This record gives sequence, C-alpha cells and structure tokens, in this order.
Amino acid sequence: MNFSKYFAVELEELKSLKEAGLLEWEGENILVPTKGSLLAKRVVMTFDRHLRPSQAKGTYSKVL
Repeated sequence: MNFSKYFAVELEELKSLKEAGLLEWEGENILVPTKGSLLAKRVVMTFDRHLRPSQAKGTYSKVL
C-alpha cells in the first residue's frame, strides 16, 4: 500500500495543522507535538472512515 496515495485526502485535510506547527509527519509517521496535543482527537478522527458519512450529514460530535 502506498501511504501517501491511500491517505491523500486525509493528509490534505491535515495540512493546515502541519503548517501551524501542531502536527508533524515524516513518511508514514505522524507526530502530534505537545503544543498540538489538544488536537490529537481531531487528527485521529480524520482517518476514521466511519465518520465520513456522518460528517456529510453533520450527525457527529464536532471538535473545534
């Protein structure tokens, strides 16, 4: 599996967190530094395939 191709949409969604210094990644390793730790749930939710349909409907718990 090619990580960057398979998760292209998710990585694009996380790009703003990376640019803000709240997320780091090298290859397949994604790191949430201490200053971004409050957003760890947001990062994990990005990769949850079961949330995609719920996100479209707006029927899930939102992380600000």
